[in-house]
Amino acid sequence: MSAVCLFTSLYYRRQFPNNHKMHSLPLSFFFILFLAASCKAFYWSEVVPDSSSTIKPPGRAYAGLAWNATDLYLFGGKAETGALSDTWYYSFFMQRWTPLSSLQIKPSARYGFVSGRIGNYWYITHGYSESDGVFDDTWAFHFPSKSWSRVNISGETPTGRYFGAGGIGGSGSQLWMSMGVNGVGRKMSDTWTLTINSSSPLEGVWKKVSEGVGINQYNPALPHARSLASGLPLGNNKFIISGGCANGGQVGGPCPLDDSWVYSDNKWSQLKSCSAPSHSASFVPLNSQSTDVGILYGGSQAGPRAVSQVISGSKLNPSYLSIFNISSMQWSRIEVDAALGVPALRSATQMAPAANGVYMFGGIDEK
Repeated sequence: MSAVCLFTSLYYRRQFPNNHKMHSLPLSFFFILFLAASCKAFYWSEVVPDSSSTIKPPGRAYAGLAWNATDLYLFGGKAETGALSDTWYYSFFMQRWTPLSSLQIKPSARYGFVSGRIGNYWYITHGYSESDGVFDDTWAFHFPSKSWSRVNISGETPTGRYFGAGGIGGSGSQLWMSMGVNGVGRKMSDTWTLTINSSSPLEGVWKKVSEGVGINQYNPALPHARSLASGLPLGNNKFIISGGCANGGQVGGPCPLDDSWVYSDNKWSQLKSCSAPSHSASFVPLNSQSTDVGILYGGSQAGPRAVSQVISGSKLNPSYLSIFNISSMQWSRIEVDAALGVPALRSATQMAPAANGVYMFGGIDEK
């Protein structure tokens, strides 16, 4: 079975949050295919659109990406002009991108939101734009009708924030969101789950599963409050968080962080980590049905004011993936098969699990 990956010809330069420097990057989307349980089980290859297709999405970072078997969907993100509100889909049958430019009802422009797919719906929540600040709303995209609807939330809603960690793992039914930055720039320490009504997919209830009590820069028994971390629900109601930036936002700590934690049985526990310290990495299930294995890819090791604050661990390498297995509760590092090439190291990219691997679009060059 062959796999595919699409490069656009677009390049851009932006500033990282906290004045991190962005570099020129050809924005791309890649497919990673799991072949077998060996050290050469993964490879990248390019998705090439039909030669007659000339329309492609603008380059972006901190966007949302979702797969639904026949198409790949892209929403929002941050471009040179700021936050985006556009929705695109790539048809694997037609081999081309199409903008959904006629949508009248859709989320406001934003980036740094949390998203995940449940059945025929793709959910996004919270986020940020320069014009509107932080958001606390939740939206659902219906794949069959290619339409957006706002989700009706009952009860308490998490404080508006962006650059939180979270998502929906494999065949899960809850959207997790942890930490992030609020509207006044403070790093958050709480963790929430959004449960969608199974009989009414446009209705949901948030639940605060962790208050973040005791989390501070001096307590090594709990994770620092952070932004730009990578998070993924796996297994039976377990949530994994890795890396991020603890510096700034009225808290202290390294940026990037090199730790990883699991939230389970109403408490946080630190994991042994072999992944390189980073923030703005992507963390997704191994494939669309996986509930026990996650892939961590990319990220940045630049700290505030573009000064590296890596105090332990190894440097990021585009040829390696970090794999977390919920059964063993351990990380491992896998070198990809470079026969078809390896994409440039990037951060703030978005990945979407598919039937046999993962698609990726966009990001920021970290060479």
